[in-house]
Amino acid sequence: PCPDTEYGPWQLPFDLIRFPNRDLLLSYIVQEQRTDVKGTPLLSRSYDNGRSWSNPEILQASKVHIALEPSRLHLTPGGRLLSFIPIEDGFMMAELNDKAHTWSQPVTVKIGPVPLKIKRLMIGPQAFLNLSDGSMILFCCGAYNLKDPDLTFYTWGATHGQAFACRSTDDGQTWSEPVNIDNPGCDAKGKQYEGNLDLSEVCGVQMGDGRIMALIRPLYSPWMWETWSDDGGKTWGPCVRGPFPGYATPNMLRTASGAILVAHRLPSMTVHCSLNDGQTWDEGTLIDSSLWCMGSMIEVEPDVVLYVYWDSFESLMRAQFIRVTPGGIEPIRLK
Repeated sequence: PCPDTEYGPWQLPFDLIRFPNRDLLLSYIVQEQRTDVKGTPLLSRSYDNGRSWSNPEILQASKVHIALEPSRLHLTPGGRLLSFIPIEDGFMMAELNDKAHTWSQPVTVKIGPVPLKIKRLMIGPQAFLNLSDGSMILFCCGAYNLKDPDLTFYTWGATHGQAFACRSTDDGQTWSEPVNIDNPGCDAKGKQYEGNLDLSEVCGVQMGDGRIMALIRPLYSPWMWETWSDDGGKTWGPCVRGPFPGYATPNMLRTASGAILVAHRLPSMTVHCSLNDGQTWDEGTLIDSSLWCMGSMIEVEPDVVLYVYWDSFESLMRAQFIRVTPGGIEPIRLK
């Protein structure tokens, strides 16, 4: 959407924000090479629903420029624009004012304690979810401590992870301690079973009846995992195999009309659509050959979705407009 080779050739979009006046704000990271540990955090703005974008500006509120774990922006139910900044042992938070032209001094976010056996919590591609009652959920995950630190993710079954949800009922001022997003139940003596160890990044939406559906990126399963919450994310049911195979679900979106879209990796980049609150899904539509489906979706017009995502070939970010119809999704070009 907004090439800027001045900063670097590889663009990694993370968050799309829509202000009440309908202006869009896109946050992304640029790198010279994929192997770079750090990148430059940038912002770009659109005043025409994503048809064109302003020149980039540096996100000054973030002083930590970790390329694959950048500051995450979110517009709260109360209209506050927050920047969550990962640090070595947790997160800091700054409030951005004047549509991200000014910002407050970052303060430490109290989330914890970190669950037992989890090294540290990380925010996934879809960080936040606003709920209809004004509360918020923060989705996060963490690597499970291993006995053999020399084993890597590429040793099948060697790396494990768990996924969690935190709640805020005061517009992001404070957060509950993380709750395991997988609740397989208890033994005969009432002892809680350990949650699934094949979980990592989480995406979720709230349905029309208030229930929350979450899809979770598997580490080794060919099918993504699915779980539901009936009480606003306070507790979750057991994780089960999801409705379709896939990997790396960056986020889910529910449009104003109730259609649900979720993009994922494999085959290539595929988007599934549900028109009945996740009870059934279409066969999936392959929308790009790219595998880096990480990015962000937002509804810019009734049943018109803007999807901005990474490029597999480590170049400029890509974007598509997608229309939701009774027969499924289709590409469109906004004039």
